[in-house]
This record gives sequence, structure tokens and C-alpha cells, in this order.
Amino acid sequence: MASCKQELKDVLIDDSQILECSIVANLAPVRQEDDQYDLTVNYHANISHIGERDAFLDLTIEVDSGDAPTYDVEIVTRTKFIFPDRATEKEKDAYLRNEGVCCAFDLAKIYIKTITSLGVWDALVLPGPHRG
Repeated sequence: MASCKQELKDVLIDDSQILECSIVANLAPVRQEDDQYDLTVNYHANISHIGERDAFLDLTIEVDSGDAPTYDVEIVTRTKFIFPDRATEKEKDAYLRNEGVCCAFDLAKIYIKTITSLGVWDALVLPGPHRG
């Protein structure tokens, strides 16, 4: 497991933006007897170091509703993190791959929940990433 020496209070989230977003309601769901559905959620994170202290994390989340009465989602976000001067490249990478991805995922979850709460189905609430 990667070690991360940066404390959460030392790293700032400067901005988080939606770069792309597609949300489509499944208008022809197949009713399951037990109301249990299998959603597929995939995500991919890409880290870009820009300056001495700044780093961007691009996060793509895709949700396939299958036959569920919910939404197919594709969202791409970009979150900017600012590190203290003393942070090394190795520490930045470790932080972004662990806590950074979790923070960006949490922000994207809020976007998805907010947007889908206005749709034909209940708000789509994704489970959180496992921190560890």
C-alpha cells in the first residue's frame, strides 16, 4: 500500500468542474421480482501535474443502468489540488491516487445526485469509494 505523508489539511481543493456530462433515463426498465438490480459503475482517473504546487485529476465515471429504473451516466470532472511547497512528486502522486481520487469521486457523486434528483426516477446515489 502506498504511503502518503501529506496531511489532509495541507492539501487544498481549488476547483472542481464538470467537463462532460451525459445522463439518460432508462424509460423501459424491466421489473425484477425482488427489486434488486445490477448497476455497473466504472471509473478512471488521470493525474496531470501542471506547476510546482498544482495538480489536476481528471475523473471519468460511467454508470450502466442495465434494466433498472434509473439512469445511464457518463461524467468527466477535473479537480485542481494545491500542495504545500515541501511536497515531493512521490507524495503528490500517492495523495492523488488515494485521497485525491476519493475527493474527486465524492464531488462527482454530488453532481450526479443533484442532477438526477430532477429526473423521472429517484436521485441516483453512487456508493462511495473505499478509503484505506
